[in-house]
Amino acid sequence: MTSTTPYPESSGSGVNPTGPAPAVPEVDRVPAGALSSNHPGSSELGLSGTDFAALIVEHDRPLLRYIMSLIPRRDDAEEVLQRTAAVLWERSPEFDTQRPFLPWALRFAYFEALNFRKELARDRLVFRAEVFDAIVETRSALEGELDQRREALRKCLDGFPTRDRNLLQRRYCDSATVAELADEVGKTAKALYRRLDRIREILADCVQRRAAGMSVSGSVKP
Repeated sequence: MTSTTPYPESSGSGVNPTGPAPAVPEVDRVPAGALSSNHPGSSELGLSGTDFAALIVEHDRPLLRYIMSLIPRRDDAEEVLQRTAAVLWERSPEFDTQRPFLPWALRFAYFEALNFRKELARDRLVFRAEVFDAIVETRSALEGELDQRREALRKCLDGFPTRDRNLLQRRYCDSATVAELADEVGKTAKALYRRLDRIREILADCVQRRAAGMSVSGSVKP
């Protein structure tokens, strides 16, 4: 296995894993010791099984969102999340409990996403390494804006009729096809396409207005 330069020390704040992603084209797994927290003043290393499980439950959604920015298909991203959780458990004795868990975990998620991408390297939809790293850098830079837009989206969806929320859930979270949904609701595929277009238009306008309000005032408009 080709060696790689260890990660720089984390800043200990936020969810930005390290800023620009490290160039590690030949790594198969995170090198042992590369993420150890051997900085001065660290005195509490390792997690109990109970503490580890609680941290994974607390941070699984941010981890999955990060992975999905690199691995777009949800099924694949969830596979990478499971791999990441397994590696995190293996490395949990190295974790400095006086530091935030998420930035530490995101570093492993990056490597696991990179490994997964290599496994699919023959797929024509897989990004080149430089594109992959550019996505990582861009996502890190936009983290605050993405958080605002997620909160705006949640608020907007709360105001939608239940049937419209269910339709969006089935189409974009459950990956149901339009043909399947048309059968379920008793409409033609054409009519359902029009309905989805209208819902997306309303939702996009709502998110844009709320996110703009958050940027100006620092909070979501009621």
